[in-house]
Amino acid sequence: MQLMKMQRILPLQNSNNSKCNMDMFIKKALLFLAIVAITIPVLVAGQTYAVIVGINQYSSSQVQNLQCTVNDAVAFSNYLKSENGGSVPAGNIYLLTNNQATRSNILSAMDKAFGRATDADRIIFFFSGHGFQDHFVAYDTDADDYYGVVRALSFSDVKAKFKSSKAKTKLIFADACFAGSFKTTSNATHPSTSTSFKDVQVAVMMSCKDDEVSRENKESLNHGVFTYYLLQGLKGGADEDGNGRIIMYEIFKYVHDHVSKYTSNNQTPVMYGNFDIRLIVGTY
Repeated sequence: MQLMKMQRILPLQNSNNSKCNMDMFIKKALLFLAIVAITIPVLVAGQTYAVIVGINQYSSSQVQNLQCTVNDAVAFSNYLKSENGGSVPAGNIYLLTNNQATRSNILSAMDKAFGRATDADRIIFFFSGHGFQDHFVAYDTDADDYYGVVRALSFSDVKAKFKSSKAKTKLIFADACFAGSFKTTSNATHPSTSTSFKDVQVAVMMSCKDDEVSRENKESLNHGVFTYYLLQGLKGGADEDGNGRIIMYEIFKYVHDHVSKYTSNNQTPVMYGNFDIRLIVGTY
């Protein structure tokens, strides 16, 4: 309709100016289409496959137990299964908690889940638990391994599983201390596309910078602070324009601002990757 209206205000009055008018019409039409392209969110079709990990209790007595991480994982799984989260079938979600979340089990679940995805699908890895500078702490990471040796879930492990998947859209959310170190270059507090994932379509949202710890609050939130605001944002809190759809830009801005405020700027979520900021990650 708008294209037709544009054509009406450019009548071809004579043969001398017809080419000029047509060129002007084409330029205006291209401008209109460019504006539409910027504002229309990108919808992901196909199936979603997710590996979701939450660890409250660790096998080693020398690794401090947590309080809210299993609840984080269960709540994120329930969100994906809800209509707002895309009604993801339970069979597409691999939920591992506590003693289920050994390094080998997590990697095996990634192989199974992400291996099922086609290039029309989406894969998600969500982790809530302890983290360190180059790895997530799996259930069976013992004291000797805590600083990054055998049974820790290394960031390179996770990246390798993501790169091997055929999925078109790949998302990582992690609520863990030092999670920002997942990025191999300097951290950014705003979306960036300059990362080691430059050859993979993936968005990485981490709960904090590489030199920060992630906080949880059992009493008032019953979640990690990052996960709490991630879920609140996905359920509608992040919808700035009120269109019923949450895009990557909106969810990051919402989580970043709320977590930073809640923790008095002691915890700063980061996001980076090779992705379209208009990518729809939730509806309500």
